[in-house]
Amino acid sequence: YYFECLNSDNTLAISESRIVKNLNAIIADADKMRALDASKCAIGVLTTEERGVWAEHREWINQNERNRAILKTIDQALFVLCLDHHSPASPNELAANALHGIYHLHNEIQVGTCTNRWYDKLQLIVCETGSAGINFEHSGVDGHTVLRYVSDVFADTILRFAQSVTKTMPSGGVYVNALFDVPVVDKGANLAPMKMEWQMNEELTEAVRLAEIRICDKLLK
Repeated sequence: YYFECLNSDNTLAISESRIVKNLNAIIADADKMRALDASKCAIGVLTTEERGVWAEHREWINQNERNRAILKTIDQALFVLCLDHHSPASPNELAANALHGIYHLHNEIQVGTCTNRWYDKLQLIVCETGSAGINFEHSGVDGHTVLRYVSDVFADTILRFAQSVTKTMPSGGVYVNALFDVPVVDKGANLAPMKMEWQMNEELTEAVRLAEIRICDKLLK
C-alpha cells in the first residue's frame, strides 16, 4: 500500500490524524488477505537475494507494465513503513526483528516478519506493541544521515509529549515547542491509501518461493 504525504511542491499534504486513519484502513484491508496469498506475492523477499540475482528479478518485474509502475512508486517513496504482527519480548528480539526479521511457520506457511521487508529502501519497522526499529541499505544513504534522522524523530516525540503536559499547566508554566511544526497545505492531493497488487506469473512466484527458502535457511543457522 502507499499514500501521498507531500504536494507536488513538497509542502506537507497530510495531517497526523489522516495518517492514522490511512494506516488503520490498510491494516483492516490487509487482515482480510489469506496468509497463503500474502506469502505468494511477498515480492519484498526478493530484495534479500544477492545483488546480481535481485537485479535479474527486477528485469523480470519491469517487463510487466503494472509491476513496473509499482516498482517506480516504491523507488520514489520517502521510505517504507513495515507494520509487523509481532511483539518482541526483549531488546535482543526487537533488534533481531529490525535487523533481519523473524522466522515463523504457521500451517506450513511462512508468516514471519522476514518477508515483510524491502531492503533497498529506508525501512521504519513498527511492531504490534509500538516498539520500533529502523533498517537501511548503506550504499544508498550514509549512516550518519539516518542516525540524525532517527535522533530528531525521537527528540520530537519527547518534546511533543512535554508539550502536551505543559498545555495543562497554569499560567507561568514552562512551555516547550516541538522540533517540527510544519503546516498542512491542502492542494487537492489524493490522500487515500492505494493497494499495490503485483501481476504474478509462474517464474516470479517460483523466485519468491526460493528467496523465502534462502532467507529462512540463513535465519535458522
